[in-house]
Amino acid sequence: MRERKESAKQSATKDDAEEAVNDFRVRSARRKREKMRARLMEAMLRVCAERQGLPTVIDEVTQEAKVSRGTFYNYFDSLEQLTEAIGTKLSDDLSEEALRLMPEISQGLLGTAAGIRLLLSRAAVDPVWGSFVVHSDFLNPDTTVGRLARQNLAEGHASAHFVFALYEVAIDVVLGSIREGVRRLLVGGIESDLYIYQLSIHILQALGVPHSAARSATEEVYTYFLRNAPGRLEWWPSSPARASKRT
Repeated sequence: MRERKESAKQSATKDDAEEAVNDFRVRSARRKREKMRARLMEAMLRVCAERQGLPTVIDEVTQEAKVSRGTFYNYFDSLEQLTEAIGTKLSDDLSEEALRLMPEISQGLLGTAAGIRLLLSRAAVDPVWGSFVVHSDFLNPDTTVGRLARQNLAEGHASAHFVFALYEVAIDVVLGSIREGVRRLLVGGIESDLYIYQLSIHILQALGVPHSAARSATEEVYTYFLRNAPGRLEWWPSSPARASKRT
């Protein structure tokens, strides 16, 4: 009886050891796959920034990532699938950043001003990110970013802060202006913080907000970001430049 128990105990120990080894192999393979997937995404972003547009052939990405075409196809079926995967990841990241940074900011007027500030500030700090945003569908109305913008527009309209007849026009004003704002920031030659500040005011005015209220909301969000963003956003610069002229 004792021998049987000892044998069963040894067998269980052996099974546990084998299970641990297999579990380690699974985790290791998963990490390796995630690492290569991220490598291809980062290569795509760099190519997009360098050529000022999305790549048209897979070789552009594989050469940048220093991998074979076969490796690429182990992870993505096409450039379109890779682009979609990047857009999804960036949207998810942005949503998490918004929740982490702005839990105290209400939807509507301030939420719209904060969204404008968040997107344009990220583009000013990270041109590679901004280049992808400009040349992809990231800022389309049906994306995560577009849905968040719609929620803020609906709340702002319900509270009478925004005045517009068609949501389609309002969403195009917001997302279209942000897209062109990102493009302008990538070109350079302007004081980015002042540009973001002024563009925010003009977008809000285009939504029917009086100038004084648009300026007040933009200023409130600007101050909020200066106070909270450095500790809540990894990419936020520790000492952002302040806008020198505001009207």
